[in-house]
Amino acid sequence: MINGTTYAFQGTNPTSTVSIGAPGAERTITNVAAGRISSTSTDAINGSQLAATNQAVDAIGTTLSTIGSGVTNLGNTINNIAGDTSTAYTDANGVGIRYARTNEAGLAQTDSFAQGVGSTAVGYQATATGVSGLALGRDSAASIDGSVALGSGSVSDRAIAPASGQIAA
Repeated sequence: MINGTTYAFQGTNPTSTVSIGAPGAERTITNVAAGRISSTSTDAINGSQLAATNQAVDAIGTTLSTIGSGVTNLGNTINNIAGDTSTAYTDANGVGIRYARTNEAGLAQTDSFAQGVGSTAVGYQATATGVSGLALGRDSAASIDGSVALGSGSVSDRAIAPASGQIAA
């Protein structure tokens, strides 16, 4: 077990033991060739192989310590991201971007809210509750399906005519 994870190893049921030296008189084995590395190998591993493994682990540690410079191929979900709320972040469930803050000096940190399917809300207290609605700007609100509220305080809460067709009753 390593760090709480159990791994399977070959050769876990030895039939005998070879001892070189004795307690207080331990010895090293030198000039050992590199053993085959695979999930089924029972070869001995030499120091140079372990050193290469340590270098790879160290490189991962270095990469993780500088991860702020970019992340790719994360998959479908990111959970439990915390940190500086002055930059874009996801909510605790990884459902999506909650708020893109740009300049909130002197404002309470109130998230934008996009409830409608396919809707987007950007700005301090912006809300988009209509399907495919867009609310862009401080206190903007798009509550009708397909509506756009553009600019601070703008509200789109009445039926709008599509590019072609009629307003639904």
